[in-house]
Amino acid sequence: RQALAALPALAVPPAPAPPSPAATSASTASSAPLCVSPMAQPAPYSGSAVDCNGFILQCSLVLEMQPHLYPTERSKVAFIISQLCGQALLWAESLWSQNSPVTQSYDGFVDHFKEVFGKPSWDSSVGEELCRLQQGKLTVPEYALQFRTLAAKSGWNEQALLAAYCQGLNPQVRLHLAAYEDTIGLEWLIQLSICVAARMQSCVTEPQDQSPHSTWRDRPTPVSSPEPAPEPMHLGASHLTPAERQRRLTRNLCLYCGAPGHALPECPIRPPRPMWRHWLEGAKHPFTVLTDHKNLEYLRAAKRLNPRQALWALFFTRFNFTISYRPGSKNTKADALSQMFAPEESSETPKPILPENIFVSPITWSEETLPPTSTSTYTPPGCPPGSQYIPRARRTTLIHSAHTSLGTGHPGIHETLSLLKKRFWWPNMTVDVRRYVQGCEGCAMSKDPRHLPAGKLLPLPVPSRPWSHLGVDFVTDLPTSREHTCILVVVDRFSKSCRLLPLRGPPTALETAELLLNHVFRYFGIPEDIVSDRGPQFISRVWRAFLTCLGVAVSLSSGYHPQTNGQTERKI
Repeated sequence: RQALAALPALAVPPAPAPPSPAATSASTASSAPLCVSPMAQPAPYSGSAVDCNGFILQCSLVLEMQPHLYPTERSKVAFIISQLCGQALLWAESLWSQNSPVTQSYDGFVDHFKEVFGKPSWDSSVGEELCRLQQGKLTVPEYALQFRTLAAKSGWNEQALLAAYCQGLNPQVRLHLAAYEDTIGLEWLIQLSICVAARMQSCVTEPQDQSPHSTWRDRPTPVSSPEPAPEPMHLGASHLTPAERQRRLTRNLCLYCGAPGHALPECPIRPPRPMWRHWLEGAKHPFTVLTDHKNLEYLRAAKRLNPRQALWALFFTRFNFTISYRPGSKNTKADALSQMFAPEESSETPKPILPENIFVSPITWSEETLPPTSTSTYTPPGCPPGSQYIPRARRTTLIHSAHTSLGTGHPGIHETLSLLKKRFWWPNMTVDVRRYVQGCEGCAMSKDPRHLPAGKLLPLPVPSRPWSHLGVDFVTDLPTSREHTCILVVVDRFSKSCRLLPLRGPPTALETAELLLNHVFRYFGIPEDIVSDRGPQFISRVWRAFLTCLGVAVSLSSGYHPQTNGQTERKI
């Protein structure tokens, strides 16, 4: 506000001294009317870095074209401040109110203004935008304008700008410019690309139905009457468009030829459908064709035929039939007895006549599937004489053939190995055969168990008093809490009560016995039975000796059956 108030006073020039009469007459004779160029005021500037240079340019043009309005440096600075708004105005107000030295010089104020609001002289983002700039769906003039704007700020040399401009053009335009050298200059190349793109566009928009050799005499005279709208005709096409199909249905036209008066099944020019030809062509017994066209009765007996009739007569020689005339009123649909009988499809699967037990399958070894190249590979020095070396890619296939073929019947490790050693060899042959046989799914399912039968699962006895039958288990690998990472869980199977003892880690068998003695037996008495899993603490001799001395029975859960100690597991 202070700058706006001071602007009129600064714009008034100082009062001149009264001139002499001679000077007055001379100046009157030589003075001319002052010409002022009309200039539009710049748009208010709010501090955008993108518009900084453009705003300074507009202000400098106004000051240059109207120097008599702003004769002093401070008046020029005041004019620039009067065009500011927003954050830029707040910044200028602080400088003007403090009478900063920057506001005393126009050039100094402009330089400081660019430092505050303008972009740096070299901006890396301009180069990145120039590399990413592509023509895409833009026209060549629009692409060239954006490229020139970024190129002026990039500071690149002409060779780099030439390469970047050609790289951003579409392939069609770049193909026409490939014959020109890079020494023609950037501006000439831009103008050439614009001309090439304009010529390509004119070639695309030229009418294609006019012959290049046609003259004005060959062209018809234009008619002043308006032509009707073209109809979507598709005669002879394999499929009708939705618009054409709807038009023919609305006007009751044939869907094949487009003519009125008949439907699609009655179209006279529609070719015959060959779907029943395999039943009629070459049949031994004659068949009868019923028609409501009486002239067709004489087709096969006529002596003179036109070319069209001769063509059809040649086609009819492939069938043994007679033509019978029947009026259209009597030519109705075929009844049920005249139609072909089609048996119902049965859902039962066909059964083979011969039983499967009389077939003898050929027993072959799939060594024939080995490629011929396997015999010509390099043979290591340790290969026995008379044995064929098998490469690594074919070893699994060969072991599978020797182990699962019908002639062998899934033998063991030694039988499979001896069978292979008769003709083949490779390093670590025994290890590969053992690994394959041990992982065979069929052998694992059919193998007889060689260990004693497992005992029957019996329920745990029902306790008669609290803390007489206990369940014990550990919870390990917990997050550290006050240096504790493990919990000993003790559950009473009668009252479902539990004791949780925090530990620094998994204890030993002796430490476990001390914990139970100090924290459980001390308060609730010695139990009769303790159920636990098969952890190292509960199967050790120290644990068994400790409980034996106290007269406590040891009950270990069954292998792979954690439900035995289910109460303790659920507490966890």
